[in-house]
Amino acid sequence: MKRTMLRQRNRRMFRPELTTLEPRVVMDGSGGLPPLGLPFGGGVGYSFTNWPVGQLADFELSAENLFPIVGPKGQAIHAPEDWYIRDPFPVTDLDGNLAQIGGWYMVAGLAAPRGQTTLNEYSYLISRDGVNWKEGGTLIATGQEGIVGDQLFSGDLRYDAANNRMLIYYTAVEGLTTNDFVEAPSGRNMRQEIAVSEAVAVPTETGLTFTSFTHYGIELVPDGAWYAKPEDANTETEVYGFRDPWLFRDPESGRNFLLFVGNWGTDQTIGYPAGATTGDQAFPDAGPHTVDPTKPRNDGVVGIAVATDATLTNWELLPPIFGAISVNTQLELPHFVYEDGRYYLFTTTHDRTFIGDLKYEYPEGLYGFVADDLQGPYAPVNGTSLVLANPPQDPLQNYAWKVIPTGDNQAQVISFINKGGSGTISPSVRLKIDGDRVTLDGFQPPSGFPQVAVPGIPLMFGISDTLPSTSTLPILTGSLDAASDSGGSNSDGITNDNTPTFRGTGAAGQTVRLLVRPEGTTISLLIGQTTAAADGTWAITATTLPDGTHTFFATSEGQVGAPVLRSELGAATIDTAGPEFQGVTVDRRRGRIFLNVSDTGAGLDGSSLDNPDAYRLTRGTGRWQRRYRITDVDGLTTPEQVTLTANGGHRFLPGRYQLNVGDGMIRDLAGNSSDSYTTHWAVNYQGVSQPTVVPEPTQLSLRRPNVKRPFQVRAARLSLR
Repeated sequence: MKRTMLRQRNRRMFRPELTTLEPRVVMDGSGGLPPLGLPFGGGVGYSFTNWPVGQLADFELSAENLFPIVGPKGQAIHAPEDWYIRDPFPVTDLDGNLAQIGGWYMVAGLAAPRGQTTLNEYSYLISRDGVNWKEGGTLIATGQEGIVGDQLFSGDLRYDAANNRMLIYYTAVEGLTTNDFVEAPSGRNMRQEIAVSEAVAVPTETGLTFTSFTHYGIELVPDGAWYAKPEDANTETEVYGFRDPWLFRDPESGRNFLLFVGNWGTDQTIGYPAGATTGDQAFPDAGPHTVDPTKPRNDGVVGIAVATDATLTNWELLPPIFGAISVNTQLELPHFVYEDGRYYLFTTTHDRTFIGDLKYEYPEGLYGFVADDLQGPYAPVNGTSLVLANPPQDPLQNYAWKVIPTGDNQAQVISFINKGGSGTISPSVRLKIDGDRVTLDGFQPPSGFPQVAVPGIPLMFGISDTLPSTSTLPILTGSLDAASDSGGSNSDGITNDNTPTFRGTGAAGQTVRLLVRPEGTTISLLIGQTTAAADGTWAITATTLPDGTHTFFATSEGQVGAPVLRSELGAATIDTAGPEFQGVTVDRRRGRIFLNVSDTGAGLDGSSLDNPDAYRLTRGTGRWQRRYRITDVDGLTTPEQVTLTANGGHRFLPGRYQLNVGDGMIRDLAGNSSDSYTTHWAVNYQGVSQPTVVPEPTQLSLRRPNVKRPFQVRAARLSLR
């Protein structure tokens, strides 16, 4: 079928409606767990949300949802030469956070030898640091004792650290002889069932293996009522599904659920949303209707099951919680992220599985929905449900997105490169989760930063710090050039150079890119690039940067097929503003001057403040002017105040005083110097209050007032000596 261009069209489409069904099973709290709350139990109906695809018609491709352009095989976490890997799933703990097993991170995926059309094993990669990856081995495979099915589809791996066991949820497939089931209708109704195994993890210094397998076999099968059986699928119009199990421990109820993709059952009565159509068959009202299995339905659903005991190996089907009736035939890899008390439901789907004239209208991508309750109702995130879309230049580039929470309202997304038969794990990108919005975090430059012109969309923007690279190339290194590190130290990362140069080493001939994460943001911005020299050295001078403390990164990549390296270069503070004087106050009796000086950037250089030669204090004018010695300097006696003591701390005599700070004498840690500073004040015999600073000299009468007491006191002091 000829692919049409992605475009926006406003259509009259149905809005989400709630459907009420009578639950087939009422849970009784088996396994010592409390009874399920409504709607999952209690003998009452439940909430079901249908995809409000009418809102999707308003989507726009932008920097907030466009996945970066990647190469066909390189630019990947790892690109094995002899086997194909797809649908990656990182190993997480029971709460869904990235797990380490004896210090090893682990990412598994569906795998098969290159050239083979069936996917018959779960192979995995391991890493100590989440950056450098190597093959770990095969976890399970068809033909292995206890593993059911002729082929494997996607699943989920959870590490139970308390019991050192790996829980393995997988899709067992029977009746499929080719992986090209999309173009082979006879293979679209292959039987899919969800099975469970577990194994003991054996981490060592050099690798990670598994032993002592326990196989529980098939745990969930389609019932025909809530979930269609394969024999009910219309193989000419649908891709049947009952697969992709994914564990979710609900933080609010404490119960464990298993999500999966399915199709709505064909032998039950269904309350379709009002106005919904299934192919050429219309349902004009919201009443129950019996589905005609000969008609195209495009009725993918997100299914759910509940654990009946604490082993997490025994499960009971529940009604689906979300569907795409008259919208899409499959909602693959459904999974939750729980953030700020809300449930974010994510699913992956193809552009070709939308119904009828919607086919190819909407991008192949990651879609999301949010609810305040696990049971819904769910509303589209971003107003349209679109979270990530493949770039229009390559609409089939990536697939099988999984959102992994990383805290602080952020998540990383892992997927695989689905082009050119590459079958390799793609670099991940970062998402920001904020209320009803879930957006790609890494393309828009913040205020004050230039837009860097690069071909296409730079791959490196937004790549996660956790899963980007491989160990097959030399480690990329770099740091701020000492010549760009101004101030008293050339290694403190503080500079007044707003186009700093970074230097490092990598692989000869690699393209090295310099990126910055600006202060107060979570994005990465490209600010320069070069090609590493024959000896591997590289140097990049950044584009003009604003003041602030920023974090810098370097990335490198070579020809197609070569993996990407990423290295954090550390933080650097850019400060181009010098110190400023804020006035003085005077302690007349103790002969002290309090000079207020501030620096808005890196901070003041204490050694320049403590230099007595930086200050000149005089009394009088013209031929009557006399210089006072600055006998002591206490730098920064308070956060922004320098104390100057004149003439050993004797009181200031009446007269006009002038303090001058020499041009460039006061510096900050970045090497910026102050301008010259001069201030005047007057002292007389009118009381002992602090004199005020005046901008210009004041004409004073130096004639002593007709008061005898001061002279009597002075005479008395002389007589005592």
